[in-house]
Parts: sequence; structure tokens; C-alpha cells
Amino acid sequence: MSNKTKKPVIGIPAWGLGENSFGVQKTYLEYFSKFGQVEILTPNEDIREDLDLVVLPGGQDVQTTHYNAVPGFMNGSSDPFKDYFFKNNLPKYIEAGTPVFGICLGYQQLAIYFGIPLIQNITPYHGYSEDGDKEINKCVVNAKYMQENIHPSWTYATTTVNTFHHQGISKQALERNTELVPLLWEKAVSWDRQNGAHNVLEGFAHAKLPIIGVQFHPEKASSCDLSDILVDSLIARSPRLQKLIEVENSILA
Repeated sequence: MSNKTKKPVIGIPAWGLGENSFGVQKTYLEYFSKFGQVEILTPNEDIREDLDLVVLPGGQDVQTTHYNAVPGFMNGSSDPFKDYFFKNNLPKYIEAGTPVFGICLGYQQLAIYFGIPLIQNITPYHGYSEDGDKEINKCVVNAKYMQENIHPSWTYATTTVNTFHHQGISKQALERNTELVPLLWEKAVSWDRQNGAHNVLEGFAHAKLPIIGVQFHPEKASSCDLSDILVDSLIARSPRLQKLIEVENSILA
């Protein structure tokens, strides 16, 4: 069986990029092309069985109707294409067992899907990166989980990440959920009237399903070892690729 046949196929849902443009930003295409063949998904197509990873990209705010909250005064509009994919296509991919990687908005969409509410405006208590390589948030890494479930050689207890978001998720809120496992969270404790003292969560994994989300933007950074490892671990769990490997091994046997 050729290596080309086993090359991972990565799908990213497209959105409006301007008055006469529709597609995916170059930074996403550049970053995820390192891992395989990137395919742009349009909203009118049903789920594809040949995908080894679905990427939920960053973007505008999630409608508060998705998590039964009163809209905050600082909330912005949602993207109709990403919102449609979230409501109609994402559940089908999750049910099919396709690995999913969420970034920023996509991470928040996954949290909402599994019942985690959002902090609607963390900007007054949170920094903001000047560029993709401006890693301003120091985070604690769940090293034990990383070693046991993601990467056996992982040794780092801390890392730093960039930040380009005004909404987020509290680590304390996630700890009340039995399906999601925290991967990394900010060392500094934040406080606001809505959530009290909390740590902003920067990443989580599903305890059983091939699903990982990160609040930061790996595609904006010149390098991101942690994200690379997370993406590789998801692709390795692709049912399509695993089946191809099984067929190849049976032929060689």
C-alpha cells in the first residue's frame, strides 16, 4: 500500500473572507498542510468519510442561545458558516468517530457541545498577543495525562501560549464535567464578578473520544510543539488510517 494512500486527509470548514471571497485563511492551510492533505469543506456538503481530522477554526463569538445565557454587552456577532457547521455537521462527525481539533472559537464550540458555558468577556482581566509569537500566558500542563494518553516522552510541567480571544472557559467549570479532561491552564488566577476566582483553561481533551481543543492559536505561531503533538495524536486515532494499516499488516502477514 502506497504512502500516498495513507496520507492523512484534514478537513477545515470554510467561511466568508470578504465581500467576494469564501475559503480558509492561509495560516490554517500552511499549518495543517504539515500533517497531510487539507480539504476545504463547504456548508452544503454532508460529512465526508475520508477525513482523518476535522479542524474547527477560530473566529467570532458563539451565539449565547447555544448555551442558554443572556448575551453580554461586549459580545460580537457570530459567523453563519461556522455556526451552521457547529450545529449541523459537527455532531455527525463526532458520532462517526472522526477526530476533531478545535482552535479558539472551535475550542469554545466543543466546550458548549459538551455542556461547558463560556466566560463571555475576559478581556479586562486578560492579556492579548501582539503577534502569533508573543506567548504571554504562562500555563500549567497536565503532564501526567500527556504522558499516559498523548505522548509518553512528554516532560514539561509548564508552557507558554499566545492569546487572541475575549471569551474563554474556566478550568473550574470544566472540572464539574466528567467527559472532558483539562490539558493546560493559566498559572495566574483571574477574578471577576461572574465567575469569582478561576484559572482560564487553555486546552482540554475528551476522556474517550478523539477530540481536543485549544484556546490559543498554533497556526499563528512560527512553531508550536505542544499543538503539533496534539494534532499527531488525533490523526493517529483516525478510524480510516487505522483500517488501512490493519489491511496492510494482514497483506504483509
